[in-house]
Amino acid sequence: PLQDARINFTSFNNPSIEERQNCQGCQWKNWCTGRCPILAGNLRGSASARSPYCAVYKAIYPQLIQLEAERLLKYGVLAQ
Repeated sequence: PLQDARINFTSFNNPSIEERQNCQGCQWKNWCTGRCPILAGNLRGSASARSPYCAVYKAIYPQLIQLEAERLLKYGVLAQ
């Protein structure tokens, strides 16, 4: 089974985030980088399609940044 996956993966088209039309205007594109092209291909028919979890990433990333900022402020990591 691994040999079959290896053959399929090497011939699989994995477009860069700049080539994914649905990601062009997204402010988070360089964070998620379009995620798994295999999942997008299987569920949406194209490796360059938007991730099925796109809405989740867009909701989670701002919250993660907020939590990290709060952690840095609380523990004074930036203070000298």
